[in-house]
Order: sequence, then C-alpha cells, then structure tokens
Amino acid sequence: MILQDVTPFLGDHAPLPTPLNLAEVEPEDQLTVVLMMLRQQRGAVFLVLPSHGSAFAQTEDFASLRRLEREEMALTIVGVVIPPIRATLAAYAHQHGFVHAPSLEETIQRVTQQQQSSQPSEAIIRDPHASQGHFFSRDEEASPVLALPNTPLPVASFASKPRSPNKRPILASVLLGVIVLVLFSTIQVFSPRQQPAASQPVAVGTLQFMSSGLHDPLNSKGLNDQLRLDLQHLREPASGHNDYAWLLPDASNDEIKPLLLGALSIQGGNAHLEYHSPDHANLLVTFSQLRITEQAQGIVPVAPAADPATWRYGGAFPNTLASGDSFSFVAHLRHLLAQDPTLMKLGLAGGLEVWLTRNTEKLLEYATATRDDWGNAGATNLMHRQIVRILDYLDGEAYVGLDVPAGTPFLIDPKMGRIGLLEVQEDQALPSYLTHVDLHLQGLANAPGHTDAQRQLAIHIDQVTAPVRGYMQRIRNDAQLLVSMNQVARDQRALDLINDMVTNATLAYAGQPTSSGENTGGVLWIHNKLQGLAVMPIFPLTQ
Repeated sequence: MILQDVTPFLGDHAPLPTPLNLAEVEPEDQLTVVLMMLRQQRGAVFLVLPSHGSAFAQTEDFASLRRLEREEMALTIVGVVIPPIRATLAAYAHQHGFVHAPSLEETIQRVTQQQQSSQPSEAIIRDPHASQGHFFSRDEEASPVLALPNTPLPVASFASKPRSPNKRPILASVLLGVIVLVLFSTIQVFSPRQQPAASQPVAVGTLQFMSSGLHDPLNSKGLNDQLRLDLQHLREPASGHNDYAWLLPDASNDEIKPLLLGALSIQGGNAHLEYHSPDHANLLVTFSQLRITEQAQGIVPVAPAADPATWRYGGAFPNTLASGDSFSFVAHLRHLLAQDPTLMKLGLAGGLEVWLTRNTEKLLEYATATRDDWGNAGATNLMHRQIVRILDYLDGEAYVGLDVPAGTPFLIDPKMGRIGLLEVQEDQALPSYLTHVDLHLQGLANAPGHTDAQRQLAIHIDQVTAPVRGYMQRIRNDAQLLVSMNQVARDQRALDLINDMVTNATLAYAGQPTSSGENTGGVLWIHNKLQGLAVMPIFPLTQ
C-alpha cells in the first residue's frame, strides 16, 4: 500500500480535516497488511482501491475496516475511491456506511455535500456504527469519531458555473481544485516529494552494515557486526593530522559512547575501511550515525572532537516519522534486520528476517525428510510428526490447531514457533513473519529520508514476498491433506503431495534458478537483499 501525506498541500484555509493522508491499495496487497498499516495512521484517510485485487473484495473486508476505525479512534476513513468496474465493492462500502465514489474528486465532493446538508452551525460527526452512511449533528446520540470543520465545504468543480463573489468560497474552491490535482499527481508516488537533485549535497561514499552470519539464537550477536566504509573525492588532512571514523548512537541517546572504527588511509582521494566487532556485537541496534573528524596524530583519540570545525564528513539513517506512522526509517530497518520488539517479548533475538529465513529453512528440511521416508512402512508415525512440524512452522502455535487433529501436541520449540510464517486469520494478535516483514518494507519505503536506491530495493523485495506467500500456502494445503492420511508412507497420492510440498518448499526458500546460475525470488534472496537496505550515504560536512 502506498501512503502519501497530503496535509502540506492543504494550506491554512483548505476545507478538509487534518492531518490528511492518501492510502492507495495496490492489487497485490493483502487485506491484513493494509489494515495493519492503517492501524498506524493518525487523522483522516482517503482510501483508494485498485481496479483488481483481493483486498476489500468481500463485504466482510469493509466490516473489518469499520471495526478498525472503531478501535483506532484517531483514525477516520473520510472516503473510499472505488473504480467504476468494481460496482460490487461500491455496494459493500455503502452497506457499511463509507462515503465512496469512482474518483477522488467525486469522493471529496460527496464528503462536502454530506456536510452541506447539515445546519451550517453544527459540526458533523459520522457514526462508526451506521450501516447507511448516516451523518448527524452533535446533539444526537453518537460515538464521535471525526468532527469536520464548521465552515461549509465548497464543492470542487471544473465546469463553468456562476460563482458567488464572496472571496472565501472562491479561494476555498480554488484550493480544493489544487488539492485534487496534487492528489492525482501524487497518487503513484511511493514517497514524499524529493527536492531537485541540484539542491542535494553530493555523497562522497557509503557505510554498509553487514553480518558475519555467526548468529546465536539466544542473542543477536553475529548480526550487523561488520562495517564497510568506502569513500571517494576526499581531501587530505593537514600535516600531523588524521581523519578518524566514528560510529555514533542515535542523536537522542547520549548514554552510548561513540565507537572508533579507525583512521582513514587516504590514497588518491579514496579511502576504504572495514570494521569487524571483536565480540560480534549487533551494531545496528544502538548506532545510526557516522562522523569523520580531523584530529592530531600520535595519540589515538578516545572521543570524536567536539569542535564542529573538525568534522569533515558524516551521515545518518533518517530518524524522522512519516505522518501517521509510528516508526522512522531507522526503526523500520532495525525491526527487519537487528531487533524487533515483538520478538524480544517472546525471547527471540534479532530482526524479523532472521526468523523468517530460519523457519522457512525448516519447512524444506522437514519436507525433504518426509519424502526420504516415503516407502518405509515403519516410518508412518515419523512422517506424520514431520508433517505436523511443517504446519507448526506455517501456522504458529496459536493457530495450528485449525489444521491438525484435536489433541495433537505442538512439536517444535514453543518460543521459535510462537509466530507462524503465514497469516491464518485476519487481524491476528501476532502477525505472521511474511506479513510483518511486508509491513516494515512498505513503512521503510514511505519513511522520510530514504534514498532512491533504498526505496526501489524495498519495493522490489516487497514484490517478492507475494510469490513466497503463494508457495507457502501450497505447502500448507498439501500438509493439511497429508496430516489426515493413515497410510502416508505407502499411499501414492501421499507421495504426489509430498513431492509437491518439497517443490514449493524449495521455491519458497531457495527461489527460482536463473541463467546466471544464481537463484532469485526466495526467502534466501530476500535475506540477502534486505541487508542492502542498511547502506548509509556519507556527505561532506560544511561549516
């Protein structure tokens, strides 16, 4: 889903509630992901539906949207834009009381008309429990969600009609028309507007966070424990001085000491430095900035120079919240790669991608073992347990009971299997790994401060999660059938299902082979590409 904060375009007199966000649902979006992202929004939202897709294809989907709005009192769905070819969805939206129209302009007009139909002196409140989009005044019994401004909203129109000479309605109409044009022009934009390239400082290099792969499930050591700094177009420090690279914590955290990475060896204006944490510490958990200072040689400094005049180069992962989002770029990045609060509460160290990768590998491991045991009549019980383990990993502890016979024990580590790989029910208390990764990828791509390369990579990775979800769903379908078979070790139908399960587990984990000999599209590919988001541009620091 693409989120766009359009509040800055409203102006002081714009007759629409603020903050105002545009949420464009894409055809491949899952309803669960859309609802999770909306749950993080604050203020008013125009929801734009695609010409096709599974999200909001049923009346129950709009009921879920209405329930979400009741739960999140700071969120209001102002209107829903539904393409004309999806007339059934328009009926569903109307059934659940949502203002809707085939275009954004018409939706704004209908919201305007709803308010104009009331007394000018009354604030209009939409009843979240209404089934027919009823609007009522404040003296009626209601559970208020959104109070629109008292000022009547003018209807935006581009037809040549007689207009009142009153300046305020004319100004408001012009502003509303501009808003509509801006909304349409930005509807395909995945992130807030960027400044012209000429106004941006030119980066002199990058800092890359990398992992040694020595991950201990009991802690996050071995993740993001290596750094690579590559710089170009540097100036030589003064005689008797060196340029020192320092890793700094978040600007709001003054309890963590800066970490000296080393002195730069500049040759021909270029410098390359690698740092490996001696104890394999997860550096991304606490550090998010780099500063290069020019300081005297001879004595290794214990802290970066405090004088800004000595600061030569620097960079930082953006830590600014997008409108309506609870997380910044660096927060989304940490959830994915370094440390996720939900996992921490369960006693799982590391980011979401670590456990997505590990648990998907387990699917392939148990599917392959099940195939290897087929034909051995004495292995029936063992094969049954392996199939149950596959469902344990797919569904998670809370939901696997839906797929296995009553009384079946949970056979994998309860901590590692607490969260499933797949979403089993809408609005799960704990989102699945794929859904959670998807949520933070989209949040990162919409967060302020990302580079174009980071945005494009996040979008590309996000697109790959859809086929992976399809492979896993097919594994689940096969396992659901296999777990109820009595003669799984000798039944030819069981072998066909097992072979299909192995095929899809291989695709989910390793992806598709390419002509270059490399695999693409599986969880391993996602694992490798996600690390590419942890790249920090480095710029000259001019004082």
